[in-house]
Amino acid sequence: MKVAVVEDNSVIRAVLVAAMEGFAGSVVTEFCAVGPLLDACRETLFDAIILDYQLPDQTGVDATRRLRADPRFIHVPIIMVTADSDSALRLEAIRSGATDFLTKPVNIEELRLRVGNLLALRQAQLDVLAREKLLDAVIESSTASIVIGDASFPDIPLIYANGAFERLSGFTRDQVLGRNCRLLAMEVPDHPVRLQLRQAVSARAGGTFRLRNRRRNGDVFWNQIDLHPVPGPGENARFIVATQTDVTAEVEASRTRDRLGARLSDIAQISDAWFFEFDRWLCFSYVSPAMAKALDIAPEQIQGLSIDVFADRICVDPEGEGGDLRSLLSRRQPLDRLRLRLKRPDGTSRWLQTSTTPFYTAEGAFDGVRGFASDISDLIEARDTARQAARTQATFVAMMSHELRTPLTAIIGLTELLEGSDVCSTVHADLATIRGSAQALTWVLNDVLDHSQLEGGQLTLSVVDFDLAQLLAGLIQWHGPAAGAKGLWLRLAIEGDASPHRRGDPDRLRQILRNLIDNGLRFTPQGGVTVTLVLRSESSILLRIADTGIGIAPEDWNRIFDPFVQLDASMGRVHSGRGLGLTLARKLAEAMGGTLFVDSQPGAGSVFVLDLPLPRGASAVLPQPFSLHDTAVLVADDNRANRKLLEIMLSRLGARVTLAENGQAAVQAWAPGRFDLLLLDINMPGLTGIEVIVQVRAQERAAGLAPIPALAVSANARPEQVAAYLAAGFDGCIAKPFTLAALQKALSASGPSPKPN
Repeated sequence: MKVAVVEDNSVIRAVLVAAMEGFAGSVVTEFCAVGPLLDACRETLFDAIILDYQLPDQTGVDATRRLRADPRFIHVPIIMVTADSDSALRLEAIRSGATDFLTKPVNIEELRLRVGNLLALRQAQLDVLAREKLLDAVIESSTASIVIGDASFPDIPLIYANGAFERLSGFTRDQVLGRNCRLLAMEVPDHPVRLQLRQAVSARAGGTFRLRNRRRNGDVFWNQIDLHPVPGPGENARFIVATQTDVTAEVEASRTRDRLGARLSDIAQISDAWFFEFDRWLCFSYVSPAMAKALDIAPEQIQGLSIDVFADRICVDPEGEGGDLRSLLSRRQPLDRLRLRLKRPDGTSRWLQTSTTPFYTAEGAFDGVRGFASDISDLIEARDTARQAARTQATFVAMMSHELRTPLTAIIGLTELLEGSDVCSTVHADLATIRGSAQALTWVLNDVLDHSQLEGGQLTLSVVDFDLAQLLAGLIQWHGPAAGAKGLWLRLAIEGDASPHRRGDPDRLRQILRNLIDNGLRFTPQGGVTVTLVLRSESSILLRIADTGIGIAPEDWNRIFDPFVQLDASMGRVHSGRGLGLTLARKLAEAMGGTLFVDSQPGAGSVFVLDLPLPRGASAVLPQPFSLHDTAVLVADDNRANRKLLEIMLSRLGARVTLAENGQAAVQAWAPGRFDLLLLDINMPGLTGIEVIVQVRAQERAAGLAPIPALAVSANARPEQVAAYLAAGFDGCIAKPFTLAALQKALSASGPSPKPN
């Protein structure tokens, strides 16, 4: 503690300093006059001052008044010391602010006792001031609005407000001190909560209240008011402390949750949809009325039941996720559009589509699953109907394809044979027209059937080695007459140094290019079509089919690939076409892992770009001259024209042909060692070609003979169908309609070895 001693008599001053130095940890500073003391007080706050009354520059009373005028020294103990025991002097000293009074000569023990008591009081005052400052700092820095009302007055006027109150209300402290806090009131005076608040204030009681208040700028907010009577409730209350908090966000969130909960509850009550919730043990904790009704159980009865209770009535669609519902929910992962089949008590079934999501506690622990389901029985029925329609359509298309290919086989084959005979040029041209038209019809059939299979995801691609340059040259040669008839050029250009020998499905590639070239020629009135092959790498190729035709507007670039689309109805009449070629070309390109797009402008022609991943393949082996000299061949086909066609073609190749009009006749005609080759139609009345080959192979095995070559001859020659023929015992397949060259190719690949002449 710091003690100042002011005495002009050096002996007395020395005695006083000696008496106080070291007492109660005091540090003493001595002065001989008031002036030096006041100068020191500007820098130092003394904890006690011992002051002589009569000093050279002024009296101790004057010095005391000047010290008390400084706020720092209002409560500092000042002990006045004088040799005069006049009571008037004593009163004057006390009025000036002196704390105590001693008469000279001073009793040292009395001095120490009095100074000790005053220093202890001073320390207590300092502690109180420190706590008050700390409390003021805490209150002022609090984010909660705090106001204090004087409970000794009926209206409880405010005597304190912190900064948070200013920020909350928009009022300054000067504007509210001395006024009642009702200046914030928003609710009407008889509002229930406001009445409760008023009653609590009147009773000097505590409590918590929520009501709407208004800020100084007029904004409305929700205010939570917590009342605390001090030092206690009732008549003992001297003050009422009110803590105020803006809870607008919390109230609005709670109201939103309540509205949402009420809305969802109403929806669940009136909706036919299922709403449900499982707890962490996958027991029902909530079901909507519609779900309870479907399960034929009251909502309150299903509460707490395990999902296993309904395991035999709720089944997961085997086409979907698989597994049972418990195992799927136990994964604790969201399930989206899971299809379930519900068996109802009356024996009927309904299909449901459900979505679920797990939910967790605030600590992150799994707490259950919530879900929603809707009845999709009508959609499932429509899906099954569509599937059946697709199967019916595919069956119809396949049947029509077979029925048309069978006569086309005779038309194309016999026309080709007649073209090779000695006929006049006019007849030869007519025969070429017949064969070309029949071939075009075959392509139409192929396109329709392939489109149907692509739509059903049933298309199968073959993988063989072929010469890409040779394939393109063949297409140019085939389309050449059509281009020449319109006065158009048709050119082939090859760029790049990579190998033209590739591995893939040449028939599908030929089909794509045929449609693109045909499209270019159809919509090009003058100029021509250029096919450019870019051999850019050993793993992929690029093909550009560029024409000088009428062109396509950019907004129609994608539309032209839609099925059965003609950009202008008049174009269909002028240029013909079925609106399927480009659709099929793009879908085949995508099925082969590639892309097909167009770049075009009206009047500036079009460029179709085909990008395909075709890896390098082995070099194609050149076909060798083929002969069936002195080869015995059994042909079975229920169509007389096709039997005749095969008989002529095989005879030209040197074979001895035996004809059978159906499968039963073929079995009767066949005998071990009698024939070198079998050509069997597949769809024959009585015994099919497959049934015939099964019997033949069985007899060969029984006789210990090597199987003779046998080829299926059928209009049904899709890759998956051919695979079935090979599995039954055939060595290959000849697809109807066919030409002599196609027959030779099939026989050289799978037929008997030629006999020496």
